[in-house]
Amino acid sequence: MKHHVVMDLVYTPWQTRFLDMARGQGASCLNGWPMLAHQAAVALDFWLKPGAGDGLVEAVGRFETRDPSEGAHLDNKKGRR
Repeated sequence: MKHHVVMDLVYTPWQTRFLDMARGQGASCLNGWPMLAHQAAVALDFWLKPGAGDGLVEAVGRFETRDPSEGAHLDNKKGRR
């Protein structure tokens, strides 16, 4: 699966069996966390003021291409980092 990108739109658990299997075949993988963060940024712009979510989008940008199996993980039982 070289040069494939696989996305599972759930954000918890952080690492799903589907992503695990795809990664095992050499695919680049993303979970649903970037989508959730972008939706939150749009909501901040809508409910607070235009541009309110800009900082969030910038922060998310640093993590979007990160392999979900590296770095911070969600505690699947408690839904927290």
